[in-house]
Amino acid sequence: MVLSLLTISALKPCLIRIKYDGGMNTDAKTQAVKKFKSNCPILLACIRSAGQGLNLTCANRVILMDPWWNLAVENQAIDRVHRLGQTKAVEVIRLVTSGTVEDRILELQQKKQKIVDRALNGDLDGIRQCSLSELVFLFKGDNHQEDRSAKRRRESEE
Repeated sequence: MVLSLLTISALKPCLIRIKYDGGMNTDAKTQAVKKFKSNCPILLACIRSAGQGLNLTCANRVILMDPWWNLAVENQAIDRVHRLGQTKAVEVIRLVTSGTVEDRILELQQKKQKIVDRALNGDLDGIRQCSLSELVFLFKGDNHQEDRSAKRRRESEE
């Protein structure tokens, strides 16, 4: 949604910009990237489509305006600029209004990342600092989701 708003009105009409999203066919995406690499200063990309099979080493600034609940998806999109062959320093900017759903998404991302970092780094002291509910959530998921899934299975069997 943010991508559509930016495409329509948020940027000054005199700025050249290209849109890259999941609704485009492969040829249109290829043309958009070629145009961006040749002479266009702005590529507006949907975070999920920008995270797949795209090399943007000609860029050096990533501005995230619509955070995704899964940090790995965001990181994959950012990594399109941090590719082999990148010669410039890369700047990542997240534009988020405080007190919004997006702000809470960033909080959730940070909490999830801390737990994962502790587990992957073998930081036993750090893992011990996690609450039991955080560890259960990490390995079992949301009990409410399991309850809903089990309920749906039972209903479909009846």
